[in-house]
Amino acid sequence: MATRTPEPARILIFSNNEESDDPLAFLLNIAGYEVLALKGDVRSVETAAAFQPTICLLAGDFDSENSQTLSLKLRRRLPNPGLVFAELGKPSHGQQLPLTGDENHFQIVERIQDYLHENAVAV
Repeated sequence: MATRTPEPARILIFSNNEESDDPLAFLLNIAGYEVLALKGDVRSVETAAAFQPTICLLAGDFDSENSQTLSLKLRRRLPNPGLVFAELGKPSHGQQLPLTGDENHFQIVERIQDYLHENAVAV
């Protein structure tokens, strides 16, 4: 009997600076994750919904209002009840995957791997 290989975790990166997140997307992809990087505006929410990510990273210089609006729209549109949100550079109380913004791309990949391993999510 053949065993089914679990699908890799899907990581969505929303950013308002695509160039700075290219290396992060590349490293996450090399680590075995399926990655989609989008320009972080509310028009991209439909594309994000079709991707059905496991983790959604908000990266970039979003002001609080835009960050909250985008986060709310994504939560409403993405059906995954276990979806994890993390904002780079804006540690939040209660964030499932808190990132301070001081991490380099390698450290972010490591934190994501640790989180997924600890929570038994397919890598």
